[in-house]
Amino acid sequence: MGYKSVHTYEKYAIIPIFCIFLFIIVEVFKSGAFQTQPMGTGITEAGDVLSFGSAITGFGIGWAAFAADYNVMQPETRDPWKVFFATWAGILAALLFVQFIGVASAMAVLSTPRFRDAYGTNSIGGLVGEILKPLSGCLQKLSLALLAFSIISNNVPNNYSFALSMQVFGGPFLKTPRWLWTIVGGLVYIALAIPGSTRFETALENLLNMTAYWLSIYTVIITEEHFIFRQGGSGYHLDNWNDRSRLPIGFAALLALCCGIFGAILGMNQAWYTGIIAKHIGKNGGDIGFELAAMYDVTDDHTT
Repeated sequence: MGYKSVHTYEKYAIIPIFCIFLFIIVEVFKSGAFQTQPMGTGITEAGDVLSFGSAITGFGIGWAAFAADYNVMQPETRDPWKVFFATWAGILAALLFVQFIGVASAMAVLSTPRFRDAYGTNSIGGLVGEILKPLSGCLQKLSLALLAFSIISNNVPNNYSFALSMQVFGGPFLKTPRWLWTIVGGLVYIALAIPGSTRFETALENLLNMTAYWLSIYTVIITEEHFIFRQGGSGYHLDNWNDRSRLPIGFAALLALCCGIFGAILGMNQAWYTGIIAKHIGKNGGDIGFELAAMYDVTDDHTT
């Protein structure tokens, strides 16, 4: 029931949000504010690009941890590569769509005083409100409210998969109902969101970077496990899934995780900490945390 409810909600939640996004595209285009800006050069510019790339990676790679949870209703006879490319294409199209809207809106801030003033006064919400200003009145407020609530549709899969992930620990975790874990997950991210809301952009950028660090480690471990140690899927023994005596302890994965974390610390460029390597990339530092995390991780995983 929960799985079908997630799909049903996501299917209909996208309709009003997609319409609002289309309106934003039209308004930014009509304003003539979307103009390209010359790229800077030098090591400082390279560092800024690397830091921005880390945040973008965190935005996209988040699906790696739970995308498979939403393919379980696919027939076993379906070609795995078709499932893979369908999933990849769907996620890529959605990510590029919203990222291009974000880029266009950001460029509008640089070239249009009214957009710049709205952004400077009320951050992202002020900018979107100014773009939607032609709607006026209740329709503008409704559109802003729908965009705010669209975050719920983005968190529904996260929370549902959080419950599945907690049950992986087995024992009492497995016996606890998934709906209870979903509530716990919701309370956790609400507790984190409240203090982060006062510095939304900084908190979001830090969160995306941290997501990129850990998921680069996770992706490397899972990819190597699947293609090298499990021979692309033929090496799995599904009947052993709940037999502790036949399951690996996971020392290699744990060591790889620790090495990946070490790499991330060396290369991270956060508001609260800049790594030893990152601080040498331009005057603002350059975030290469997820690249170093993946590199250290893959090296250790092969060694162990």
